[in-house]
Formats: sequence, structure tokens, C-alpha cells
Amino acid sequence: MANYWAITIGIDRYQHLQPLMYAQRDAQAFRTFLIQEAKIPAKHCFLLTDSASRRHRTEIYPTRDGIQACIARMCQQRLQPGDFLWCFFSGYGVRFDGKDYLLPIDCRLEDVTTTGIPIERLFSTFETAPTDNILLVLDVNRNQGQLPAEGVGDQVALLAREHGVPTIVSCLPDQVSHETLALRQGLFTTALLEGLRSSAGATLEQLVQYLSYRLPELSHHHWRPRQDPFAIIPSEKRFQFVLPDAKHLSVNGTIAPFPDLPIVEERLLTSPDFVFFDSGVDVPVGRVGRGASEVGRRYPTVQLNPAWHFSTGSEMEAVVGRQSETRMLNAAIADRLVEEDLADSVFWRRMLAWSGLVAAVLLIGVVVRNTGTESPPSSALDAEPIVESETSSPVQGIAPSVIEAEPGSPLESAYLEARARNFLDAKQFLNAVPAEERNADFDRLLDQINKGLLSDAKIQLARTRELTSENQAADFVEAMKIARLIQPNEPQYQEAQQYITRWSHVILDMAQGRADRRNDSSTSIAADNFGAAITTARMVPPDNAEVYQKAQKAINQWSQQIFDLAQDRADEAKYEVAVQTAEIIPPDVAIYPEVQAAIAVWQDKPSLLILPTP
Repeated sequence: MANYWAITIGIDRYQHLQPLMYAQRDAQAFRTFLIQEAKIPAKHCFLLTDSASRRHRTEIYPTRDGIQACIARMCQQRLQPGDFLWCFFSGYGVRFDGKDYLLPIDCRLEDVTTTGIPIERLFSTFETAPTDNILLVLDVNRNQGQLPAEGVGDQVALLAREHGVPTIVSCLPDQVSHETLALRQGLFTTALLEGLRSSAGATLEQLVQYLSYRLPELSHHHWRPRQDPFAIIPSEKRFQFVLPDAKHLSVNGTIAPFPDLPIVEERLLTSPDFVFFDSGVDVPVGRVGRGASEVGRRYPTVQLNPAWHFSTGSEMEAVVGRQSETRMLNAAIADRLVEEDLADSVFWRRMLAWSGLVAAVLLIGVVVRNTGTESPPSSALDAEPIVESETSSPVQGIAPSVIEAEPGSPLESAYLEARARNFLDAKQFLNAVPAEERNADFDRLLDQINKGLLSDAKIQLARTRELTSENQAADFVEAMKIARLIQPNEPQYQEAQQYITRWSHVILDMAQGRADRRNDSSTSIAADNFGAAITTARMVPPDNAEVYQKAQKAINQWSQQIFDLAQDRADEAKYEVAVQTAEIIPPDVAIYPEVQAAIAVWQDKPSLLILPTP
């Protein structure tokens, strides 16, 4: 029987790049789904994140060498003919000199060709596997201002088609893959898990169709710029099941239909492209994925097929992008509909803003008239600060205020997002404002947004969840990610740095507390405690050199103590226990080469067997 395997990679805390928010959480959530819901054995699911514990062979630190070695071992040693492999990557990706790269945690942008992972090498490694049932899923193009404007996608599509590897990418090369605090997850991973949990994602074809419908809807719902996935699926793989129990989702031996969209007929003409018909009127072919849901809602008679995203011919595939030869939807209609929706939305938001402004002016007039002493504030932004102090009430948003900004400009978008308390998105829009347009409105808005970010960071620490040191440390890490978005020379920067230092101390204290736990002379308990302490201490960021150096010193100390325990067991001829204990030690500590040499010796020796007394 075929086995299912998974490599899930998620990187937040890049060593030389601005951190991401939820890439690591995406990878963890996807792996948890595969283990707990899809029932893939945990030992078959490898996790590569910046907080990998290394207490298990399935958890690996996502360096360039670590990622490439993990994928190579999977393809060349573990996979058997007929097996299925999920390869999921969530993090940064770039296009450089016409080639696509995935960025590991230790990548440097100035030397991306030698520190990044070339996509072409990834596909070459897949070629060495004894099975062709491999699905590559890339959640990339998370532009944070440091990366080239051109995203990953074009070379991925060409290589996926050349090697026949089904591939799904989270967005088009000219789009951004979004993540949101409201979901505490990336939009793509949210849609992916939704599809897999339902009959809508039983096969590759259905999963791509669901993502093409759901992802733009999620981006619209969360007020993000549109995000469209694209996929390359060889025709012979269209109906391949992606999960072990997916066959149970079929109906009478056939694939269950897409539950939320009508299934209608599709007409194929002799031309190489599809043409949709609406009451006999030809609709020109446009970009795949653009406005699919809008066309379906406003033009219900447009004839769509559940497999509209596949091209015809011997290599039926779903290639979406600027270089795609297959055009399946009317871009003109879709873009016009999107523009109409945005125009309506902006119109009503402006009406609400002006209504609020009028109400505020009338209220201020009443107050002035009644008191005779109070004067109105210079602006609503000054009148209602977002956060006054650490003990102030929760953020209520930015009060209505008149700003001078072009409709649809980054400044107006930042203002609207800040009013909705979407401070992370507001900051991204604000960073996109050209230097020559950064006026007094920009400065006031920056001040308010940064206060909102600090408030969000504190709220992160107050949310309810299971009270464990690991969970609490992870919450402090999330809070620091938010605070770190406040840059030098910006309002609240010093306060943000003070919080980051304070929270770093707290994480280190948590790690020390785990290391000091009682172990009752048990090697396994002691090793687990030291291992958990190391995992927690690794969450201490390098922002404050003093705290970071203390954490690194503690990690080396606890690693030595684990090694001492392993050597004690080896001296007792309990080599299997010694190996299991030593494997907890992370690879980036000073004694790691010595540890690996000892493990190699112990693995060749038989362990002492303790037989029960007759």
C-alpha cells in the first residue's frame, strides 16, 4: 500500500531579512492537519521551522543545507514507488536574473545565488525519487519592502511543466501573498486547509478549483489586494487523490462535485482557446482566475466548467500568469466588476466618514456651547489617540479626519485600514507612500498606526490559550514581531525596543525555569527538560545583544549537560538511550561535531539488554 509523506517548511525569523508573521504557524497548522485529520503518521511528516525542537528526527532547522538535505533524503531514501509526497513551503521567495529562488532562514539577499535554494535544483531532486506522486505547494511572494518587486512564478511554471510535477503557488508573480492578524494565518493556507477538509479538495483538480474560487474571496473579505493562486497540473494527475482517505469523498465511484458552485456545460470551439457564452454573446478570453466569482454571481448564465482552469491538448494544465498561453476568463469584465465593487465600497466608506465628521462637529459645538471653556482639538487624529498608556482601554480605531490624499493612493488605503484597526496592513500601505508625498497627514497617521501596533502586540499576550511555557514564549515572539515593525526614527520606536528587550528577558526566564525542573534522576525527563529549555531559549531574538548572548550561552550549557547524560548512558552500555539523548542536541552548538562522532560510534554497538529476573 502506498504511503503518504510530507515536508512542511515555514520560516518567520529570518536571520538577515525582515521577519514574517505567520509562515511558521502555517507550516505547523498544515502538518497538524495531516497528522490529526488526514491520519498520516507523525513520523512521515517532517517539520522545518525556526523554532524546531530537534528533539525528534522529524523536526529540522530550516537552513539552506538543512532544507536541501531533508528533501534529498526523502526522495532518495524514504519514498517508495507509488508513495505520495506533500512538499509545502511558506516564506520568502525571489526572482533573480530570471531564476526563482526559495529563501532559507540563513539566506542573504546580496548573495542569493549561493545562499538561496534554486527552484531548478528542487525539481532536479524530485526527479531522483522512485515515485512521481509529488505535490509542490509554495506560499511565497510575501513582499516586505526588502525584496525585488518581481515575484516567484514564471520559472516555477516552466519547470513544473517540464518535470511533470503538480505545483500550486499562492499568488501570481505580480501579486503579494497576504497574512492577517484576524486569522493568525496566511490567506492561502486558510483556503488550502478549508478545501482539504471538505469534498471540494479531494483531488488535485478540485483542490485547485476551490483555491481559485476561495482565495480571491478571502482577500476581498479581509480588505486585502486581490490574491489569485495558480497551478500547473499534468492531465494524467487531474483526478489524483491528495489525502489517504480522500477516496471516501467520492460519490458512486466518481468524484464528488464542487459543493458551492453550479456545474454547467462548457463549449469548446475549434480555436485553441475556450469561449464562454452568455445569451449567445461571445465573451473574449481573459486571464485565468481574474474575477471568477464576480462573473459567476453577476452573469449566472455564463457557461463555466468545474475544470475551467485546465487547458486542452496532450498536457492539460492550469498555468496562470503573465506568460500563460491559455486564457480562460474575460479580464475586461472581471476587472471592471472589481473596479465597480471597489468604487461602491469606497463611496460608502467615505459617506460614513463624512457622516461621522458632521456628527463630531455638531457634538463639539454642543459641548463648547454648554461649557464655554473647552475648545475643539486641532484634528480628530489628535483628539482620539489610539493608545495612551499600557493600561489604557482597548484600541477603538482612528476617529474621522480629513486627509489630503488621492483616491486609491497608499496614503488613503493606510488611513482606511487604520480606521478598521488593521494596523499591520495600514503600516504596509504607509510604507508604500512615496517620500515626496509624506506630509503632516502622513506623520500623524504614522504615529497613530505605530501606537496601534504596540497595542496589538500587548493584546497578543492577553489572549486565552493553554498555559504552557512553550505557548507563552510563542506569544511573546508574536508580540515582538509586531513591535519590530516600528522602524528607527519613527514614533514609538524606543518604546517598542524597550518592550522587545523586556519580553526577551521573559522568554529566557521561561527557558531557565524549564531547565531547572525536577527530573527524578530520569535521563529521558532530564533530556526533555533541557531540550525544551533550548527550544524556548532559541526564541530569544538578536535585537538586544546582551540578552541574546545570555541565551546562546545557556543553549551551549544545556547542550553540554544533555551530552553528559548521553555519555553516562553509553558508559553503562545503554547505547540506544545514549543515541536518543544525544540527538536532542541542536546542530549549531559548539559541541555538535563531537556529538555526531559519538553517535556514530554508539550506533555500531549493541545495547545492553536487561532481562527480567526469573
